[in-house]
Amino acid sequence: MLQPKKNAFLIVFLLLLCTWSGAQRIATLQVQLPAGGNSLSIPVEANLDAITFLPDTVLQLVEVIQNKRVPVPYQLSSSGHRMLHWIIAPGKTSARVFELVKGAQVLPPAGVQLQDASGSITISSRNNNLLRYNYATVYPPQGIDTVYKRSGFIHPLWSPRGQELTRTNAPDHYHHWGLWNPWTQVLFEKDTVDF
Repeated sequence: MLQPKKNAFLIVFLLLLCTWSGAQRIATLQVQLPAGGNSLSIPVEANLDAITFLPDTVLQLVEVIQNKRVPVPYQLSSSGHRMLHWIIAPGKTSARVFELVKGAQVLPPAGVQLQDASGSITISSRNNNLLRYNYATVYPPQGIDTVYKRSGFIHPLWSPRGQELTRTNAPDHYHHWGLWNPWTQVLFEKDTVDF
C-alpha cells in the first residue's frame, strides 16, 4: 500500500496496481495528485515488502512518461518493513505512473558532485562550486607565525553566481579561516581551555 509522506502538506491519492506480467516489471504504481499538485515536489513512500521480497540491489524505479521510462532516484528505509521513498517531481499531469522493475538502479545525472583534492573537498552543483571544506592543515601567509595554521574549515563559500563569500587571514585576524567553529569549552589535561 502506498502512502504519502506524513509530513507532506498535500493529500495524495495513491493506487497500487501490482502486475506480474511483463519480462522485468514487478509492479505499476499509479499516483493521482490533487488539483494543483503537479506543480509541487511531493515525497511519497510505499511498503516495499507488500510488493516484493526481491533484494534492494536488483530493483529500479522508473516513471513512465509518454511510453518512455525515466529512472527515478529513491531511498530505502527499514523500520519493521522495507519502505521505498521517492519524490514526485513537478510535471505536466496530475496522473503519474511509476514502475518498479527488476534491474540495477540507474540514477539520473547527480545534481551535486564532490571532488576530493589533496587536502580539501569541493562541493559543486551543475558545474557551479558551492563550498570547499579544507581538511588538511593550511598555513597562514609567509612571514606570519605558524601558530595560526588550521584545518577543518570551509573556504571559499560561493554565492549562486560564483562570488566568494568568505575570507581567510584578515590582516588583524590571522586566526580567522573562512567558516570555522571555535572550541570554547575544551577539556585538556584536566583543565578547561577557551580557544
